[in-house]
Amino acid sequence: QNTEKDSYVMSTSSYYSPWLLGYSGRKTIAPGLFDYNKWNLSTWNLFWNTNDIELTKELLSQYEKPLYIYIGKNSRFNMDKFNNNCFEVFNKIRDSVIYKYKC
Repeated sequence: QNTEKDSYVMSTSSYYSPWLLGYSGRKTIAPGLFDYNKWNLSTWNLFWNTNDIELTKELLSQYEKPLYIYIGKNSRFNMDKFNNNCFEVFNKIRDSVIYKYKC
């Protein structure tokens, strides 16, 4: 709830999606869930597996900003895409991190 009131939060795993929806108070994007998800499973698989920042930017451009991405300890996918200036660590708690997407 420390993000802008009009922001979106993306869950990278359906495991965390209900928790984010309930506690963030923000529009929640989640794999296969809720009203704001624009991707099918194939697109989610592209996002999860790529380390290509240009592809990542193209995929994320389908969503409005400000956009925050929640990565929990149970998330298992290619994290290399977050190692560039398009992503800023917004919050890190134990094994979880929230990135702000800036591109």
